[in-house]
Amino acid sequence: MKKALRTTLVVLLVLCMLTGCSVTSGAGTGTEDNTKTASSAVPDGTNVPAGETAITTEGSINDAGRFDKVVVAVNADPADLLPCKPNGNGKPKFFWSIYEALFDYDDENNLVPSLASGYTEESDTVWNIKLFEEIYDSEGNHITADDVVYSVNWLIETGNNIKYDVLDHVEKVDDYTVAYHWKEKPSANQLEFILVRTFIFSQTAFENHNFATEPVGTGPFVVSEFVSGSELVLEAADDYWADKTSEDVSMRLGLHKATVQTVEFKVISEASQAVVALEMGTVDFCDYVTFSMLGEFEEGGSYSDQYKVDTNLSGDYYYMMPNMASSVIGDDLNLRLAMYYALDNNAIATSMGSGYAPLKSLGTSYFYDFNPEWEEEATYVNTYDMELAKDYLSKSDYNGEEIVIVGLVNEECKNAMTMMQSLLAQVGIKASIQTYEESLMNTILAEQTGWDFVVTRLGGSTLVASWNTLFNNDVHDGKTTNWLADQKLQELYETSLADETHDDEHVKACMDYAFSIGDVYPISGMASSIVYNRKIEEIYYREGYVTVGSSRYVGQ
Repeated sequence: MKKALRTTLVVLLVLCMLTGCSVTSGAGTGTEDNTKTASSAVPDGTNVPAGETAITTEGSINDAGRFDKVVVAVNADPADLLPCKPNGNGKPKFFWSIYEALFDYDDENNLVPSLASGYTEESDTVWNIKLFEEIYDSEGNHITADDVVYSVNWLIETGNNIKYDVLDHVEKVDDYTVAYHWKEKPSANQLEFILVRTFIFSQTAFENHNFATEPVGTGPFVVSEFVSGSELVLEAADDYWADKTSEDVSMRLGLHKATVQTVEFKVISEASQAVVALEMGTVDFCDYVTFSMLGEFEEGGSYSDQYKVDTNLSGDYYYMMPNMASSVIGDDLNLRLAMYYALDNNAIATSMGSGYAPLKSLGTSYFYDFNPEWEEEATYVNTYDMELAKDYLSKSDYNGEEIVIVGLVNEECKNAMTMMQSLLAQVGIKASIQTYEESLMNTILAEQTGWDFVVTRLGGSTLVASWNTLFNNDVHDGKTTNWLADQKLQELYETSLADETHDDEHVKACMDYAFSIGDVYPISGMASSIVYNRKIEEIYYREGYVTVGSSRYVGQ
């Protein structure tokens, strides 16, 4: 399959040419093409809250070659630091600095060593994965094959083993080799969570610590302070194993390098509050500034001498999914179609802010396995038709029941649901909205009652990999996340996953069937607006996320 032309990127490039910001794709290491010499200007300290220190565009480099400190605004509380759910609540920002997995993905989604130096395929269903032999966590515990087996089994036993369907079991071969036994030959799309998102940790450390608040990992940073809902402070690990080993670890990604001594994450849920913090100079970095607020940080703006602006495309996107167990909409395709044709995702995406572009199909051109030609085919995703919506509504069993739409509590999601509520009202559909923290969403969706639709987001290393949440019938014992049992959907999904049939024809067949049963309504692709202090000379991007602890700073 050819790599898709990133049409969304073109639109954003035009916007940024007009506004003076730069754009990165979110894959690999992004660079700022128009980097200026860092200014020594200091924000007006008179407005800095008591106990806070105004941040300047200057800093110092310590004897280890690290920049002294960077402060990051985040809009999602990680809730806890347990080594699971690696993509929830923006956790890559934190977890990739604390924990490490066996492998990483490079820019072409190839496996590259992290804790594992490589693997051999003993057969289609048995892979022997070889560890580096000198891995130690931040407390000095030696990581061996026993710890890999323990980490994997803990994840399975706690029910956090996302996309683990193809794994049968793991077992120790010797101190530095673990055998992964597959139920069948795995495709590349099935390895993401098992080999790249599963964090490995010491059994000894886990049994002696509460990892929810005081994790012990093998990563380049250690947790020095954590207050849920408030802040997380990381310090560079002076005894980081990869800096001391005699083994050749040169193939590992720059993700595993600590370029900063201290990284402080401050939980600031509202974008407007984060902008104030940038203005006062109490944070260095924020990746959720809305378009309407960017002007003062862009060229010619009041704070342009202190900050730079990037727009980063990511593989995450928002969607709406029906509860197929709902007594109102579960068995009423006409009602679902009426709702979809009543929704204008151009208006919805606009309400979410500048970092969102309306989807025209199920996915974005961020993914290499997405074909932009699919966006040209008329579906309810790219067709806003109030008359057609009313026609489907007249054929439905709808009797004025209230449709309960649940979603994330963040600004963009709340705005999207409010716009949906208004659009649905125009065709005579009554809807109410309820918002929840991301950490509670799985609990809400685990119940078959209490909600009719969910508005949330997903992502993945490939388009098809992102569909696990939507189409995998094994989430709820033979049913999908939205309580659908559909064998045909499962077969089409599994076929699109398989390496030999992971092509345009089979990917599109799965998507088309999902549309035919009204199983999902794609809303918008995500492109975050990033404002960062000029002390950061080059941002490090990994899979659409910024890793500030591995970025390059003034003086390095």
